This record gives sequence, C-alpha cells and structure tokens, in this order.
Amino acid sequence: MAGLILSSLQKSLSKDVTLFRDFSLTVDEGELLVLLGHSGCGKTTLLRMIAGLETQFSGEIQWQGKVMNALPPERRHMGFMTQSASLFPHMTVKENIGFALRVNSASTGIQAQRVEEIAQDLALTPLLERYPSQLSGGQKQRVALARCLAQNTRLLLMDEPLSSLDFEARTQIRSLIKRVQKEQGVTCIYVTHDQEEATQLADRIAVLGHDKEEAHTRLLQCATPEEIYFQPATAQVAQMLGSPSINLLPVGFDKSAEVQCVDWHKSSHFLGIRPDAWSLIRLDEGANTDSPLTALKTSALTGQVQATEMLNGNYFVYWSSIHSSDRQSTWVTRVHRPMQPGERVQALISEGEFPIFSERGDYLTQVRL
Repeated sequence: MAGLILSSLQKSLSKDVTLFRDFSLTVDEGELLVLLGHSGCGKTTLLRMIAGLETQFSGEIQWQGKVMNALPPERRHMGFMTQSASLFPHMTVKENIGFALRVNSASTGIQAQRVEEIAQDLALTPLLERYPSQLSGGQKQRVALARCLAQNTRLLLMDEPLSSLDFEARTQIRSLIKRVQKEQGVTCIYVTHDQEEATQLADRIAVLGHDKEEAHTRLLQCATPEEIYFQPATAQVAQMLGSPSINLLPVGFDKSAEVQCVDWHKSSHFLGIRPDAWSLIRLDEGANTDSPLTALKTSALTGQVQATEMLNGNYFVYWSSIHSSDRQSTWVTRVHRPMQPGERVQALISEGEFPIFSERGDYLTQVRL
C-alpha cells in the first residue's frame, strides 16, 4: 500500500534554473527506498521538501493519505537523519534519545521504557550515561538513529548518514539500519551516491539523473536492485550500478530487422557489456576465431592495454581500441591475471543477452550474442 506519494513536484533554484519539473514518486509503507544519483541532482532537496524544510515549490506531498504541504516540520512526525549526527553535546546518550519524547510531553515512565527498548535494539545500553564527546562516529550515528526511532516515527528520512564513517562502522550500521527498519516496519527513504550501499540496503532504488536534452532532474528508473542492474531503463542507469561501470560500445543495430544482429563497424547505437561478460587474449598468443567465446571478430575490437587494477581480489584491465570512426575509446575487462601496459589484446565475449541502447541512451531491447 502506498504510504508516501509525491505528485507533480516542481522546484526552481532560480529564475533560470529548474531542479524538478513534474516529478512524481510513490513509496510503499514499510519500504526502504534508496534515492541514488550523482552529487547535485537534488536528492537532499527532495528530502527537505518531504520533511517540510523546503517550502518554495509546487505539487503535492501525501503521507498515509494526508496532504502534508501546509504542515510545519514538527507536525509531520518524520525522523530526519543526516551525515552529521547533530547530537546535543550537553546531554547524555539517554537524554538525546529521549529528547523528542520530552518535547511531546510523554510521561516519565513512557520515556524511560521507550529509551530502554530502543537502546537495547541498537546496542546502546552500555553507552546511555556517556556524552557525545565520548563516542566514536559510528556510535554517534547509532544514537541519532535511536533518537529518530524513539518517538515511533513511521517515516524516516536519511541523508547520507554513513558517508563520514570508516568502512567497518559503515558496514555495521548499514546492517543495523536494515534490520531495525524491517523489524519496526518503518518506511524509509535513504539518500546516497554510493551504489554498493544502495544495492545492499534497498527494497527499490529510485535513480535520479538529467535528461540529455533537459537540464532538470528526472526519475530515470525506480525498481529493485536486480532489475536496475540487469534491465536498466537507460544507458545512464546502467552506468549507475556496477564497479567498474558497464562498457557502452558504439555499434549499428536495426531493431526492425527480422534477424536482429549488431554491426561492429557502425555507431548508431550502444551495446552494454559488463566487465565480467567478456575476456581478453594477448594477440601474440594468437586469436582463435573458432572459439565459442569469439563474438567480436579480430578486426572489430583489438586494442592496447593501458593499466591493470585489482579490486576485491579481481583484476581489471583498462584498454584502448580504435573504432571505424577513428575514435579512441577505453574499455574495462575482468581478467584472471594482470596485463602489462602496451600489450596488444583482442576482446572475446561470452554467449548471452546484452542490452542495446539508442544513440540518446534509451533502452531498446536485449540482443543475444
């Protein structure tokens, strides 16, 4: 069931700059939706509009069937967690967690019970008498999360809350957020530009970006992480998930043809190939054109190694190739062992289905190679 509905939002930054134009999005109750996009695309602004901190916009924001536009932030009963924990330095952890309950005049008994429950859920019980200056960055963010949840918040807005933490703390709190969010049934909108964080947390990901022909931000795709990775709506979305990013090879393609195939010597479309979906052989080893892996002919994509990187125990080779248009491009391929700069290589692609995008980046179809 839809919990949050954003309808036809329009937000201008100045007379000449429009950030959102006719932007709409629906978030289901109990869902953890991640807003993913590059810096400057309006993710934080969108959260502030939902929370009531931005008021100069048109359109409608509904939460649980109630229009929220005219309500001040304090009456929306939404939790807002930012990169900075923003704890009160003169209050203990216990007092910080229970602050909103005291403001709302909850009884002393209810305050104590709720603080104890949420502290136990977030492993904060041993820290209740400490002050923020005595906490690590990860502990501060756990306290900030506890403060949001203590008031029985049903909608939690999170603006890159883990970006300032080290890897270990980020990993721990990410798992904690996911667990607590599901156990308590809280609807959560989580902003990040980290695609790994997005795929690990999200029920669905809303990818924000700019249309090539339009300056404003629009919703490029909203789907599960699996759908966005394997069935991206645009080339821009395809580049959002996956590290290293997908390769977009210029090819020719006729969608109306009875037998669909790509033309390696034209560049009217783009073929998407993930780094692990093809391989490289050294040309001095000899190209085996009878190999079942050989879908790119020897003359189509050969090139020269630029560099090798290791990521999570995998080797990735960056190599350049010359296309029929005499344009040099750099691709990335996962390999079993490092290659040296300057080595000449040929690309071999595994059998499978690969996305085809139009020249402007729109998804067209899957083609089998």
